[in-house]
Amino acid sequence: MEVNTKHRFRYRLRKLYRSGLFVKCALADRTNVELLRFDVDAGEAEALIQAQEKAAVAFIGDEKRARGIGSNLGLRTVGTVRILARLHLEDRAGETRELVKKLCRDLKFRVTEEVIREAIMQAHEPI
Repeated sequence: MEVNTKHRFRYRLRKLYRSGLFVKCALADRTNVELLRFDVDAGEAEALIQAQEKAAVAFIGDEKRARGIGSNLGLRTVGTVRILARLHLEDRAGETRELVKKLCRDLKFRVTEEVIREAIMQAHEPI
């Protein structure tokens, strides 16, 4: 729901689903999501609960606190910028810094230059 707030992001998200690169998940257990909402936003809470339910090895999230919880759960955590850097490396997305600028402008996304540099350096590592 977070990225579905603007039409162009809905379009891009649907395009990712059609590519088969991402798969839409069913809703997670609502009770567990609501319990975790005391610590993180709704999207991150649902993603963390889904990761547990599906015995995932990784958690993708843009919230630092949620990535910390994911790490505590034994999940390998991956942030949004790292996803963008990897997609760029695979020629599936535009230049990472330009995409980050769009996120900052359109969705009030916040990230440091250090995080961007680190994500670009780690882009060659599979997610």
